[in-house]
Amino acid sequence: MRDGRRLTEDDLDMLAEGAEGLGPPTGLVPGGKSPPGDGAHSPRFTIRLDKAAAKAVRNRARREGKLLRQMVAAHVAD
Repeated sequence: MRDGRRLTEDDLDMLAEGAEGLGPPTGLVPGGKSPPGDGAHSPRFTIRLDKAAAKAVRNRARREGKLLRQMVAAHVAD
């Protein structure tokens, strides 16, 4: 909690009840928004990396506060 105390099961129940009463967030699109923002489906790519490379990519994305797709887009735009 903000006051430094640990969350209890009762705290979690109270927070969950409050969140359920709010309804779904506005502006969400099932499956996520299209990166270009035009509502079109974006292509998906699947790649395989060794563990060290995958860890390095995740760490860099976290450090730079970016999504992986933002990192790839910036790299190919150069």
